[in-house]
Amino acid sequence: MMDGHWQSGSRDCTIKLWDVATGRLERTLDGSSQRIYSVTFGVDGTLVSGSEQITVWDLATGQQRRTLTGHSSWVETVACSADGKLLVSVSLDAIKIWDINTGRELQTLTAPDDTFNSIALSADGKVVASAGMEHAVRLWAVTTGQHLLTLSGKAEPVNSVTLSPDGKALVIQSQSDDLSNNKTTRLWDVASGQTPRSLESFLGFSPDSRAVAIKIQDNTIKLSNASTGEVVGTFTGPLDVGSFAALSPNGKTLAVSSLRDRMIKLWDVDTGQKLRTITTGHF
Repeated sequence: MMDGHWQSGSRDCTIKLWDVATGRLERTLDGSSQRIYSVTFGVDGTLVSGSEQITVWDLATGQQRRTLTGHSSWVETVACSADGKLLVSVSLDAIKIWDINTGRELQTLTAPDDTFNSIALSADGKVVASAGMEHAVRLWAVTTGQHLLTLSGKAEPVNSVTLSPDGKALVIQSQSDDLSNNKTTRLWDVASGQTPRSLESFLGFSPDSRAVAIKIQDNTIKLSNASTGEVVGTFTGPLDVGSFAALSPNGKTLAVSSLRDRMIKLWDVDTGQKLRTITTGHF
């Protein structure tokens, strides 16, 4: 999500760009024959998508600016630095850092004893965190590719990792590798690497780097401070139990996608007011 706009990628190999204020579908980007796994906004009117390759789109024209290839499997996640100069992408076997303006590959990061499934880029673009199936989270220097730190000691494969805007904390979400489908969420202090604090749930970080927890139950969403448990917002559905939620970068808008009715619902976090329902027709 970018403030004012919401983007969605789907199985029909298209990307749809929505205006949050009006709920109007502004543009459909259709030029890929591959399923879209991830999308993110860049700067200077660009959007980046990850599929079996990486595509940089011009939002004004809907045309592809460039295509980046080099990953040996599908691209799970793409992230752009705040200054718009760097792009970080991840597939199972490697993390790649690119010059987004030229398409030149700058770094390739690998861990021979692990496979990757998620990355998070720090707000200043200097550090990337990676999550792996072999129970480890690694921090890397973006400009040099140097391995800075490994956080280990977890019992389950790591599904995702999220860095706080100030780079001082990260949240690790893991899932049991047995058939129980048990999930754990932990908050780590990056500087000390201290034993993580367990969280009941996690949505994202607020702009001031507070971890925000989310709970969806009985058509009600509750947002809370993950560290203190203090409820900071309550919103009403109807909603699916398995709905996907996201916060806008400024922390003011909550978006929840409903798989059942194929809609995206938007709320004002400060007031709890429902802003708009967007009918997508696909997920």
